[in-house]
Amino acid sequence: GAYMLLEKPELFDTYILGSPSFWYDKRAIFRLEQQHAGKNKSMTANVLMYIGGKERYSRRSDMVQDMLDYADILQSRNYTGLQLKTKVFEGESHNSVFPIYLTDGLKKAIPKD
Repeated sequence: GAYMLLEKPELFDTYILGSPSFWYDKRAIFRLEQQHAGKNKSMTANVLMYIGGKERYSRRSDMVQDMLDYADILQSRNYTGLQLKTKVFEGESHNSVFPIYLTDGLKKAIPKD
């Protein structure tokens, strides 16, 4: 989802990024975002990022901090059209947070008509 947000943000109206593995390949998504920022000033998308508080200390990295760092970078770019919200569900693990963020994200992404 984070990759598609950079490559084709118009593909979806809302991106639900849950427990994102921003640590992957030595935080490659941060490098990709930096390249994206050099060529783009807009990112028309609603982005909802969620994570469980117990994911703070995984074997690979502090996934919570990685998510918050990525959100800070996206916000600092002032991309036109970007709406971004993050939520850390304290007390929840990688497995237990999934149904919580999926439900919350879908409620926010699907129109209520």
